[in-house]
Amino acid sequence: MKLGLMKIVSAVAVLSLTYPTQTDATNGYFKHGYGARSESMGGVGVALAFDGLTPATNPAGIAGMDNRLDVGMTMFNPIRGATFDTSGLGGGPSSDDSAETFFVIPELGVVRNAGRVTLGFSLFGNGGMNTTYERNVFDQGFYGPAGSGAPDTETLGVDLAQLLISTSVAYRIGSRHDVGASLVLGYQRFEAYGLGNFQCFTATANSTPDCASGNPPVVLSSNLTNQGVDDAAGVGVRLGWLGRVSPGVSLGATYASKIYMQRFDKYRELFADGGSFDIPANLALGLALEVTPRFHAALDLQHIFYSDVPAVGNPGPTAAELIGGAMTPERLLGASQGIGFGWKDMTVFKLGFRYLHPSGVTFLHGISYGTDPIHHDESLFAILAPAVIRTHLTAGIAYADRRNGGLTIGYTHALREDQQRTYFLGPASYTAKLGMNQRALRLDYAWKF
Repeated sequence: MKLGLMKIVSAVAVLSLTYPTQTDATNGYFKHGYGARSESMGGVGVALAFDGLTPATNPAGIAGMDNRLDVGMTMFNPIRGATFDTSGLGGGPSSDDSAETFFVIPELGVVRNAGRVTLGFSLFGNGGMNTTYERNVFDQGFYGPAGSGAPDTETLGVDLAQLLISTSVAYRIGSRHDVGASLVLGYQRFEAYGLGNFQCFTATANSTPDCASGNPPVVLSSNLTNQGVDDAAGVGVRLGWLGRVSPGVSLGATYASKIYMQRFDKYRELFADGGSFDIPANLALGLALEVTPRFHAALDLQHIFYSDVPAVGNPGPTAAELIGGAMTPERLLGASQGIGFGWKDMTVFKLGFRYLHPSGVTFLHGISYGTDPIHHDESLFAILAPAVIRTHLTAGIAYADRRNGGLTIGYTHALREDQQRTYFLGPASYTAKLGMNQRALRLDYAWKF
């Protein structure tokens, strides 16, 4: 029995590392929920425990949970497109839709109950971002119309994948309160290509005569773009509490520290602070109500501290910097205060409902709504990472068989969001447009042992 379980765990872990999550990135680049049941209820899970993926939301939730193994798979379909229009600079519009639109994302959770102490192991994708524009929309770029000598006319895009491994322990205090903690190991991979139009915003090329004269630079940075895949590892913690404060009412709270990651050394002239790209801290509060023995409702409030990560939180390029050349040394790409994506902190509201039908089938519904982390003033770099989704509508169905197994099927539809910004500097201008919507189908099998 134990040997068979370890074989399953090892196989899914290898599969997860082979196919790291790439764009299940709905709240900024965080997933809106973890595990098929949570995701089908809008991502709630701070005050309502579900399965072996519960520690990804609140490690206290596994206290007292039965021994179980949960294996899940998401088929994710993001649709995103962008336009960069330099008609106001003597160029023209360039548009494309991202070519990569289908991803398969695995996850796994194991729970072992030892009385008042419960242990958990989970492996899941935190999120990521991916764009692949086969037509480089920046080819109309900062050196005139396409074909006039812009240094990069190839495919444009970025690919960020984040995988988290969480080892958790939960403790039951009396009969009403649970506490939990997780040691979280992070692994992420990144690749960028087609960003040659930004060479003059790196320290390597900024001071060259070509950049000073407004021509494409001859000296190209070797740590900005087209350096292949780079990876990084890091560590953080997550703490949680779940309390049954009165009959039918539960409250929960959880805090995840920043995951301090190694730098992306191959891209140290792209990301601020020399390639630093930590995973931001986040905290959440939750309320769960047992309205009737068969009907439950839950509400979560989550806050993600994107502004604390310079690579995404530093302000993006301004019109004066891009058009007027007013780029100070501390604002160059890769510098400590260098150009970032301009993301703000994000607050997410999640509401979910669960109904257990007398037949044994459970129906799940939910909605998630988040503030936009990307202000319209930051639309230019958002072309590379159009994380503008705010609203998710979710539904699912779960069925437990008589052999200690169960299947959950869930669907998420993220409503389309569009963004546009025109940047002016005197008579010169450029316009950045982007849009995105998402669909996801999730399958999860649970086995109690």
